[in-house]
Amino acid sequence: MTPKSDNNNASPCLNDPVVMTTCSDKASQINLLEEAHFQQDRRSLSNLHRPLEDKTCDFKACGMNKMAPPIQLLPADHVTHCSKHWECVTLAVKTTRRPQLIIRLAQSIRDSFGYDLPIACYDDGPAKYSINIMNKIAEFPLLNYVIGEDNDYGISEGRNRALSLVRTKYFLLLDDDVVMLNSTDLKTMVDILDTTDTAVVGGSLRGRQNIAGLLKFGYFNGTKRKLGLFPGTCDKLNRTVPNFPSCFQCDLNLNLFMGKTDLIRATGGWDPELKILEHKDIFIRIKAAGLKLALCKNVLLDHVPPRYKGEHGEENEELKGEPGYVEKRRRSFAPYRELLPNRYNVQSIFTRGEVDVDREGNVLYFYKTDSGHC
Repeated sequence: MTPKSDNNNASPCLNDPVVMTTCSDKASQINLLEEAHFQQDRRSLSNLHRPLEDKTCDFKACGMNKMAPPIQLLPADHVTHCSKHWECVTLAVKTTRRPQLIIRLAQSIRDSFGYDLPIACYDDGPAKYSINIMNKIAEFPLLNYVIGEDNDYGISEGRNRALSLVRTKYFLLLDDDVVMLNSTDLKTMVDILDTTDTAVVGGSLRGRQNIAGLLKFGYFNGTKRKLGLFPGTCDKLNRTVPNFPSCFQCDLNLNLFMGKTDLIRATGGWDPELKILEHKDIFIRIKAAGLKLALCKNVLLDHVPPRYKGEHGEENEELKGEPGYVEKRRRSFAPYRELLPNRYNVQSIFTRGEVDVDREGNVLYFYKTDSGHC
């Protein structure tokens, strides 16, 4: 795999491209089919059955409340160990006109591990970068940097396009402002995917609280249909991964996870209508598909967002001249906040920590009124 600044010499198309896409000979022309806009979540809901025994949750999304069975070891004859990570893991990253951060990420991999890993990066276009930037990208032969034709793909569609470029059995999903540490333990993630029926393994960011938890649908003693997110509940449930006592089963994690490429493609990936606020949706899709997720809090990376302004308000020269990110990041959240609840037929979404769970993963939390908790 070689760096791609233009796409005349190699095709990014796979024999099995991301679900519901077509792929031309140019990476910048991977086009979504019009049908259903990747709304695999709705197809998943159509296959769910409302749990008749649960009188507190009577809409289809409630069929996702039951936890997946505990994570199991694969039979020995199904295990293929990956000893060379560059042959089995590709980083998948969506960026918005921030090539310096992708170069920084690639350098952090080289500095931390002593070797490169494949990176599939999709960027908004259509403008190309300076010769200086392209030369820096070319210093990393496993960095596949694709500049699309659209100037605003959004996070979700950009990630789907990056995922379509992955040719390894696993991918590592990262934001563009994350870097590796010398202590980052990718081996644990790979070993879990190699040896268990886990589909996704999440990690954590150094110095930041991990929002990992269970997600549940219901009324929660109110009158509105809701989606509840419960950080910290996976720790309390304590379903550890076989042979990995510091990792445990969960529903939701940060945008930092390693997944089995084929399984995540089969879910339809990210919903491209969600240009932002896509985070919860991908984990609901994974859960709806019956896939298992594990969290390893001891797998740490560092989140290092760039400073666009200095101490005295001056522009950051390194990022000057590459407009686009700030404007898109500050776009109105309102239309995207409405999309997600509509997907799952709920009226609101709330987050609640410090709740207990039983051994089956049921959240033991109810409140007296329906106000003040959303």
